[in-house]
Amino acid sequence: MISLFEYTPTITCIIILIFIMICLYHTGLKAGRSVELVSFTFATAAMLLSLLYWLAFDILYPGQRMPFAANEIAEWAMFLSFASTLKPMLGEFYDNARFQVAGAVIFMISNVILWIAWSGEWLQDIITGLTFGYFVITLVRLMKNTDVLKKRLWIILGIICVLIIASCVATFIVPESLKSLHDKIAYFLLFIAELYFVLRTLICLYRKSDPKVCMSLSAATAAWSIIFMYMSSGVYYTVAYIFLQVSFLFIFLSLRRVVER
Repeated sequence: MISLFEYTPTITCIIILIFIMICLYHTGLKAGRSVELVSFTFATAAMLLSLLYWLAFDILYPGQRMPFAANEIAEWAMFLSFASTLKPMLGEFYDNARFQVAGAVIFMISNVILWIAWSGEWLQDIITGLTFGYFVITLVRLMKNTDVLKKRLWIILGIICVLIIASCVATFIVPESLKSLHDKIAYFLLFIAELYFVLRTLICLYRKSDPKVCMSLSAATAAWSIIFMYMSSGVYYTVAYIFLQVSFLFIFLSLRRVVER
């Protein structure tokens, strides 16, 4: 028997995305078409279709692991659309942020290796890494250009990423009795960084700071939510997924200010 409560988070996320789609339509009528607006509309639509597909599959085949399917293609489209949303904001001249980009590339390669180790799905995980990595690299460049993180915070973020990867790798090496500890360390670090980006974005939106700064922080919240989600299971996965939907609201609020300027 299907439990409505079990699907409450997913249904809530679907409602949020539909609401954002309606708001994007009205914003487009008011502000006119823009690359950023169209790209984010595609990203939101892709996320919505992915959720609907997942919900239908889980209702029809409860308890079964979803095979390679349309929802993964939708997520790849979402990542590329996110990158297309951010790209025009870099402008013609921008800092390549080579150190930050190098760190992002190493972190993404580490993530892909972990995903393959967990799932054994080589092709899907590599394509996910390439599309998501393109979004992350574009985001890192925008974050560097908008100076949302000072040098000290970039270093702290780098250390957190290294510790998360090290904790996840340790779960394959340490005795069974210690695996839970390393899982908890990774979850703690993921949640702390997530909370930081969420709070920074809320403060930025409340203070009506530069729209590009708000956009950088909103997209960073989305990217970190995805990292959190892909490294989690059970209730942690649900929490990360909810954060991702909240980040869509952040991006919409920031983007509306960008296109209406």
